[in-house]
Amino acid sequence: MSSETQRTILVVEDDASTRDFFCSLFRLQAYNVVEAQNGKEGILAASRAHPDLIVMDLAMPEMDGIETVRRIQQVPKLAGIPVFAVSAYGIGAVKADAIAAGCKEVFDKPVDIDLLVKKIEEALRVDPSPEALPTEQRKYLFARKVERVQTAIPIDWGLTEACNRHGTITSLSINGCLIQTDMIEPLYGQPIFIQLKLPNEKWLSLQSEVLYYLRGAGFAVEFKELSADNEAVITRLVEQRRQIKIMS
Repeated sequence: MSSETQRTILVVEDDASTRDFFCSLFRLQAYNVVEAQNGKEGILAASRAHPDLIVMDLAMPEMDGIETVRRIQQVPKLAGIPVFAVSAYGIGAVKADAIAAGCKEVFDKPVDIDLLVKKIEEALRVDPSPEALPTEQRKYLFARKVERVQTAIPIDWGLTEACNRHGTITSLSINGCLIQTDMIEPLYGQPIFIQLKLPNEKWLSLQSEVLYYLRGAGFAVEFKELSADNEAVITRLVEQRRQIKIMS
């Protein structure tokens, strides 16, 4: 599988040995793999990595897999991602709740590995046309295909150019970013101003709009009215962090 077509699978599983097994299995199948050890980490990882498919354990402490899937499905940008659940319960009612929450399939533990791999291959071969998707999913289809890199860039942000709040860019692309902050109120659709200091000590000021909000994680924004100079700067930042990731 070439790097241009390599698909990403997110594994959300609290048991370390099971998580390691799934991650190793999918890497052997030439998938890029992202992992999370609980539901909250799974939501954050999904918002950062925008995976092509999620394998979700249902029995996890604090936030179970069904609630995690519900929250992921509430984010328009993530709602179209197929989710395969794995469950040790083997109870019809649990499976029905998982499907109702948005899971595509539910597999009993111990998982039939051959069947799981086959179903994943089938799901990732499906590439629906934008016209077949709901309006909100269609709006974010392109954004999911834009390369994002994980990073940690301290910033100031605010509803005005004063930028009197603080946060950290944890995921960056040329189109937008995910900002981790202590903000507690949703800001859907609102304009956001961002300031960050560049390595050359100059400040970069950006205008953006909130796309979605994840409680406990922060919010994602799309950059607006980018000048050619600012777009060039962001492109360099993305490329620098991508190279760091490759070398690490």
